[in-house]
Amino acid sequence: MVNALLVNPKNPITFWSFDEALKIAGKKSAFPPSGLLTVAGMLPEDYNIKFIDTNITKLKDNDIEWADVVLTSSMIIHSNSLEKIIQRCNKFEKPVLSGGPLSTQYFKEIKGYATHFLGEAEAGFLDVLEDIIKEGYKSENKVIDKRKQFLDLANTPLQRFDLIKDSFKNYAVMAIQTTRGCPEHCAFCNIPSLYGNVTRLKKASKVV
Repeated sequence: MVNALLVNPKNPITFWSFDEALKIAGKKSAFPPSGLLTVAGMLPEDYNIKFIDTNITKLKDNDIEWADVVLTSSMIIHSNSLEKIIQRCNKFEKPVLSGGPLSTQYFKEIKGYATHFLGEAEAGFLDVLEDIIKEGYKSENKVIDKRKQFLDLANTPLQRFDLIKDSFKNYAVMAIQTTRGCPEHCAFCNIPSLYGNVTRLKKASKVV
């Protein structure tokens, strides 16, 4: 039985984090971490999963001590928070698998020891995860490059909303993903480079 700790980094205070508006509304975060909840849906049934969104709940030392492996997914704004999470896991010699836009595009700039999965999780992160668990903690960085592998979303599982059922009240909005990729080439946007120039749609039944 594998103890998998999934940790969502803390959002910095910015215009888009809506901190003051959230205080008025009595909420702690605008959205749940859709990417990490989707990754949770890919994990084998025999995994013990503990999910912590640090925007809602503090990450405690005993959470890290409990884990056999730590998984995290980060956007670019999460760089400082991610580094703190990785360094805390390094202290307890727990292997870390880091994915998402931040690791995919800026893995060379992230401090601390972790395995960085570049690209979408559907491209084989489970095989990488199993290898990490077998090998255990190592004081080194490893890069698994699966960029540009844009698979059909037919086999992408639903988000594990059950993992945050006790935290629903802390989010302003519940979000679902319906597409990935974009055919446009806007200079300010990294979506095409991350998810491809073709818009991939989830089946209507899965969206429902």
